[in-house]
Amino acid sequence: MCAKDYQHFVVSGATGTTVKHTSPTKILEYSFSFMDDVKLLQLFNSVVIPIFSLIENKKTGNQKLLALKEILLSKMATVEG
Repeated sequence: MCAKDYQHFVVSGATGTTVKHTSPTKILEYSFSFMDDVKLLQLFNSVVIPIFSLIENKKTGNQKLLALKEILLSKMATVEG
């Protein structure tokens, strides 16, 4: 499906006022192309993969901190109670 076909699909199925008041020519006026250059894709991956790894590590760290918080709060409650 090319960009013009997709633009027509989006506009024809639009029900919201924001989309209906927007000029159909402005919706998806940019055409998309696939990356043919393998080196560019590798460069993109070399930047993005470490970011996703960092996000996953932060999520894991946050889960461990939340579990530790619950343990410490329960111990404080039993000592004070």
